[in-house]
Amino acid sequence: MKPLISFLRKVAGPPLRFVAACYRETPAPVRVRILVMAVLLGCAAALLLPTGCASTQKGIAREQTYYRAGTNIVAEARSILPFVPAPVATPMEVILGLASAALGAWNMHQQGQLKKLRNGNGNGSPAKAGPASPQAAALLSAQPASTPLTGS
Repeated sequence: MKPLISFLRKVAGPPLRFVAACYRETPAPVRVRILVMAVLLGCAAALLLPTGCASTQKGIAREQTYYRAGTNIVAEARSILPFVPAPVATPMEVILGLASAALGAWNMHQQGQLKKLRNGNGNGSPAKAGPASPQAAALLSAQPASTPLTGS
């Protein structure tokens, strides 16, 4: 257990010290603004999270609308970022980078769902025709092969 704790201290120590230094050097009104923005972003993420698992064409179209809005918001925030003071700019850049990565992962999920729908194995239909369960497969393999009837 001690090696794990020492490893976590080595890994988490520098980022936590950086955040603590940013917190100490940032004026109180700016800290309040950052906190309000973080809460708003968290609420927006919590509201959009249930809509992120669509498997129908209509649902994926709705998700793509949210995705485009999210990328536009991140792009606008990045355009404002150069004007933010130094102690706040770096953590905000990290947050925007994480948001971009999350949007990219969400887009990959959407594209995978679209591919499944186009291939015909999305939305509950099986990918290939076959027995529904291993028991059905065993039952089918246990049946004797029928011999074709020969006519006259």
